[in-house]
Amino acid sequence: MRVDVNGIGLNVEVSGEGPAVLLAHGYPDTHACWRHQVAALNAAGYRTIVPDLRGFGASDKPAGLENYELDRYLGDLLAVLDAFGAERAHLVGHDWGSALVQILATVAPERVNSLTCLSVGHPAALAAAGWRQREKSWYMLLFQFVGIAEQWLTQNDFRNAREMLAEHPDADEVIERMRDPEALSAGLAVYRTGVRPETLVAPPLDLPPIQAPTLGVWSTGDRFLTEEAMTGTGPGTSAARGGTNASKAQATGCSWKPRTRSTSSSSTTWAATRAESRPRLSHAAPRLYRRSHLRPFRTVPCTPSRLSWRCARDGGRVSGTSSPAAGPGRSCRPVRHAPRSAAPPRAWPQPARSWPPRRRRWRAASRRRRSCRRAR
Repeated sequence: MRVDVNGIGLNVEVSGEGPAVLLAHGYPDTHACWRHQVAALNAAGYRTIVPDLRGFGASDKPAGLENYELDRYLGDLLAVLDAFGAERAHLVGHDWGSALVQILATVAPERVNSLTCLSVGHPAALAAAGWRQREKSWYMLLFQFVGIAEQWLTQNDFRNAREMLAEHPDADEVIERMRDPEALSAGLAVYRTGVRPETLVAPPLDLPPIQAPTLGVWSTGDRFLTEEAMTGTGPGTSAARGGTNASKAQATGCSWKPRTRSTSSSSTTWAATRAESRPRLSHAAPRLYRRSHLRPFRTVPCTPSRLSWRCARDGGRVSGTSSPAAGPGRSCRPVRHAPRSAAPPRAWPQPARSWPPRRRRWRAASRRRRSCRRAR
């Protein structure tokens, strides 16, 4: 169904009867990513309202970054609720959709019954997640370069895009949509307006606390998001109506969680709409990572000359000069090393060499041994 809001047309899928549930997708998806959750919610007695965000899917893709500011997305979501007569709704979002519905819950709390966030937590928690999260968010900075990001994604028949979407169950469908240059740039616009480079050094957004009951769901195998980006959402919610509940999905590659039928997001989304109050988020105990100890410092005694002693079985027969290190049936004989230039580099610091004194001691010991043999 096509709905005209704020001067553009949005593609919106509406199904079911009952309390309204608004589901917002992220990048690079469309409303189709919610197909499994929509079926579960309709069967549970809810009406689902699932739009394609501007710039995605069958919705309009206006030119100019000014048409993709975050307030435009928020205005679209509120206009969609008004178009279908939904005074209040349960909000569910994934990826960028999760960030949008959280901001919507702060600016229009009177329109929100409950909030469910998949993968992406509060914007302030994402900014405070530390260097590990910034390393995982490397692509957000790449997407700021107009033309460069498009070339990087499309070169070699979308090889880089396919690697980013390796776990996406509908990667081929996404690639086909990206072949349209207008759709490719329109999808990247949300990054170019929502996470500008100056946000890396600017303080996080000062948003009011979320008043609605909130559920956060994240996975352990997400290549682009850390757990701290979700568990840090607790302070961004208010305890007045239950605060936040957190749920971890033991899955891999779940940046594209809603599209996976086997994921628990269908049941958790249904549970989120049914619960009006939840216990406040109890932050998970910090993980204890085992850090390997540094290798203890040691010095390796170097060979004082180009001769070393090698033990060899010799049937009990002595060959060369004997040594106390030789056990029963062993003898020691001198073996020349390769030239120094061919020796491998030493991995540990070496003590200073003192060849002349040692050689003198060895020669003196040899003379004593020879004199003992003659005396016998």
